[in-house]
Amino acid sequence: TSAWATTLAFSLEGRALAAGTVNATVEVYDTRTGELRAVLGGPGVQVAQVRYLPVGWRSSVLPAGYAVVSLGANNGLHFWDVALQAYLGPLDPGPSPAHSFDVSPRAPAERQWLAAAAGSVVKVWALPDLLSAAPAFNAVPPALELAQPAPITSLALSADGRWLAVGNTSGTIVV
Repeated sequence: TSAWATTLAFSLEGRALAAGTVNATVEVYDTRTGELRAVLGGPGVQVAQVRYLPVGWRSSVLPAGYAVVSLGANNGLHFWDVALQAYLGPLDPGPSPAHSFDVSPRAPAERQWLAAAAGSVVKVWALPDLLSAAPAFNAVPPALELAQPAPITSLALSADGRWLAVGNTSGTIVV
């Protein structure tokens, strides 16, 4: 990469690798050739985490294709279109800063979720609702908010969208 990679994510079929960097970009590489396909620049914050969204979604703004969502050092989520090499906009999970997120990449449309942890709350959005609102991501309310007894340290969604696991500072994992 052109800078230190802070996070990595493979596309669902494994043909691309997204690298979030300290230079506030997401670099996308072809895994077969190693060629740099795209450099996604946007809000100007170091990328702390990156995930691919499910392939084939559509919205009024975007064609079917690849997108990634990243968590920036400013604790906001950021959406990118890989094919257009375009920054689509932010999602502010507030009021506390987000520090972890995940998506359910292999789920059927009715179970495609994006979950973000901020403080002691997990907010879960339906991905089809978010993507159809692009670039007005903040206009979409979460489908679910789950309060935890202690600050959240990590979370994971199952690939099929059926399960959410949340770890917190009390040493508890809630599924």
